Amino acid sequence: MSWLRSREGITIVGGEERDTASVVVLLTEVVDKSAIQYLQEFVTVGDQKAILVPNHLRPGNLLDAVRSGTRLIIPRDAVTDDRLAEAVLAVSRGHAEMPLESLSDLLNQLCAESEQAKISPRDVDVLRLMAEGKDTEEIAGHLNYSVRTIKHIIQSFTARFDLRNRTHAVAYAMRHGYIQ
Repeated sequence: MSWLRSREGITIVGGEERDTASVVVLLTEVVDKSAIQYLQEFVTVGDQKAILVPNHLRPGNLLDAVRSGTRLIIPRDAVTDDRLAEAVLAVSRGHAEMPLESLSDLLNQLCAESEQAKISPRDVDVLRLMAEGKDTEEIAGHLNYSVRTIKHIIQSFTARFDLRNRTHAVAYAMRHGYIQ
């Protein structure tokens, strides 16, 4: 990346000067938890933004990357001298860009997060009792609902999150932190 030094409008900084950078370029194997952690540690000053240059694009952590300051993703095999220089200048001017598949993955993560926000306290109560091994009638009695209402809550939850059965619903709720 030393060739960037010769580009007009781009200054390479490091060490103690890194806090003065407006754009951080992170070359990484994949956008994983360690890359996110790096972004959270180093893209923290003022209006710093990041460009991710991963070898492999995989869904899963893009939302966290964006929340940590990433504004542009360029797959490593698409990087050229000119492309990276253009990206640094674009991000410094406030532009954002992602490959189409990354944008699609990011939108899917946002939609999933939005759906997760739609879980009600009543859903949590029913799921918690299911996790304790209670059957539908016991849950209904414990919560003072009809059996039909409990069945509707369970069916609605499993349909909303595309789950197969009660066991899958409890596992999903545990994995996503709704119940312990």
